[in-house]
Amino acid sequence: MGYKDSNFIRELFLMAYILSEATFPKEFYKFRLTKILTNYIQDWKEITEMTYKPYALFDPHPFGMVSMIKSEEGSDKKGNMYVFKKEFLKIGESNGLWETLIIQDRKTKVKIKIPPQELRNLLLDGVPDSQFPVIYRFSDPLLLQAKGLAEIYKRLDTEELNILATHRNKHNSESCLRRVTRLWFTSCGRIISWISVSRCPDYFIDVLADMMHLSIQIIKKIEQIKIGMPSVIEKLKTIESQLSDTSQSLTRAMLNKLENSAPHLNNVYIGKIDNHYVKTLQYILPIQDAVLKLIINKQICKQLLPYVKQVYKDFALTPQLKFENINEIEIRKDLESIEQALKDAREAFGRRYSRDLPQRERTTGRIECRE
Repeated sequence: MGYKDSNFIRELFLMAYILSEATFPKEFYKFRLTKILTNYIQDWKEITEMTYKPYALFDPHPFGMVSMIKSEEGSDKKGNMYVFKKEFLKIGESNGLWETLIIQDRKTKVKIKIPPQELRNLLLDGVPDSQFPVIYRFSDPLLLQAKGLAEIYKRLDTEELNILATHRNKHNSESCLRRVTRLWFTSCGRIISWISVSRCPDYFIDVLADMMHLSIQIIKKIEQIKIGMPSVIEKLKTIESQLSDTSQSLTRAMLNKLENSAPHLNNVYIGKIDNHYVKTLQYILPIQDAVLKLIINKQICKQLLPYVKQVYKDFALTPQLKFENINEIEIRKDLESIEQALKDAREAFGRRYSRDLPQRERTTGRIECRE
C-alpha cells in the first residue's frame, strides 16, 4: 500500500466504510466527504463508547471544520498530520476504495467503489497489507456504531453536515469565525499593498476572489449559528424515529450533547457574534467594495480588469440577518482612504480577529475545500 504508518491504513479503510454506508453508489462532492469524516471524528469521541480512537483530528478552516489524518508521509505546521486534500483522495484511489472525477469549474467528485457490505466483511476479516505481519481487524460492535453514524449522515445534506461539524460547540464555531476573519484581513492587506506599488502578480485575481469569498463566509458563519444550527437540531429530531435502533441511540446522544453545547444557546456568545456581524457590514463590505471600485475606476492591472469585473459580479451578497442602525463607514475611492479604513477596521475587530496570518498559512489561489 506504500505507507509506513499502519494506523493510517487502518483508519483509511474504516473511513471508506463509513463513506460507503453513507453514500454508495452515488457520486458526491469532495466537500461532502470532508464533512462526513469531520463529523465522524468528533461524534466517535463524543457519543460512542468504543475504545478505538480515530487516528485523525480536525482543524478550523474558512469553509468550516475539516478533518486531518495522521501519517508519516506528510506533515503540516502541527507535526505528523495528513490534511484531506488531493493527496488523501489519491491515496484512497490508489487503494481501490474510491475514484475521483474532476468536473467543470475544477470541482472534484468522489465515488465509492466498494459496496458497504463488502467493505464490512473485509474489515471483519482483516485488511491485508504486505508491509506488515499483522492483519487489521475491526469488531462487529465497532462497525455497528460506524454504520449507525453513517445512517445519520446519509439523512443530512452537505450544508447541514457542515453546520454540525463547525458549530456543534462554541470552540469550533469561534475558531472558524476567527480564522476566516483573519484570512480576509490578510487577503485585503495583500491586495492593497500590491496596488500601492502597482504590482499585479499572477495570483492577483485568485487572492481577490478569495477576499470576496471570505467576506461571504464571515456572514454565512454567523447565519449558520443563528439560523442553521437550530434547523439542524430540528432535522435530527425529525429523522430520529426513522432510523435503526443503533442510529436512534446515537441521535439521542448527539441531541443531548447539542442541547448543552450548541453556540446559539449561549447568550453571551450570541451577543458577541451579533457584534461581529454588524462590524462586518460596517467595515468589511464597504472596504471591499471600495477596493474593487478603485481597481476598476483607476484602471489598475488593466490586463486583469475583465476578471475583476466578473469577480465583482459573481460575489453579490445579500445578508439574511437584519440589524437596525448599521452605519457603514464612508470611504473615498483613493488608496490613502482605503488604507486608513482598513486600519480602523483592524482596531474595531481587535488583534485576535484582524492580525495577518503567518506567511505559510496565506492563500495564494483557490481556497481548499471551496465547492
